[in-house]
Amino acid sequence: MVVGLAAIIILCVLSLLHVVKWKVTGIVALIAIVGFFLIVLNIGSSDDKEDDVQVAKLVYSKGDKLDDGSIAFNTNGNGKCTIKVKGLVNGTAVIKNNDDEHQFKDQAFSVKKGKITKVTIRQSEKQAEHNYVLDEGAGHKKKFAVFGGNDLGDDDDSGSNSISDKNSNNKILAKSLTQDFSESGDDILSNVKVAYRDSIFYVTVPDDVIVSSDNEQLNLYRSIVKAIHSKQDQPTGVVYFVDSTDNIIAETKTFNNTEVTLK
Repeated sequence: MVVGLAAIIILCVLSLLHVVKWKVTGIVALIAIVGFFLIVLNIGSSDDKEDDVQVAKLVYSKGDKLDDGSIAFNTNGNGKCTIKVKGLVNGTAVIKNNDDEHQFKDQAFSVKKGKITKVTIRQSEKQAEHNYVLDEGAGHKKKFAVFGGNDLGDDDDSGSNSISDKNSNNKILAKSLTQDFSESGDDILSNVKVAYRDSIFYVTVPDDVIVSSDNEQLNLYRSIVKAIHSKQDQPTGVVYFVDSTDNIIAETKTFNNTEVTLK
């Protein structure tokens, strides 16, 4: 554009000196103006095209996926979590806050087509859970959570941190609770069994509990949920209460929630 403008100025000077006809100068000026508008329109069209394309995609393993389909990663114990994002085209993706209880400033980062970009999220070490959403472009958004308070070590280059360690600890916890209940001396609790699989606690209760009143059931189920959470450093995990044939009779709806709903 600078060259075109300079050419027009030179032609105007030459036309004033009657070296070049004004007709030639006018034609060149017209061509330059049309070229300028074509360039501007092309840039605008390219920007619009970028807005309509999914720029990136969150990378996660099977171990990062919870039973309800949601995605969760762990911090390294110091409030840092490194996630992986694959670039589908060259562009910019943004991690945004999706949590009503905690604040987080939008974190934008560049991605390249076909390349994996590692992005480190920093949050308070005291946060048990923080919910985020990755804006992947063109209306594509992927929600995920980051759990805090674990001891996976301080390695920012480890990629996305698997929740397999947390699953292992919860399986041990389930066995321990079953043992505690069996030795409690309580006629009802001694027959309660706890298992952990697919990121869910399954509590098998005796049949005589199921036929009791709703209030009696709820009081028992809430006390069991509290017992589970009291054994965890960071209370997490949905709880399903099942009968002897594995039919779900009650459940908690979300993480860190002691409120039980009868089915």
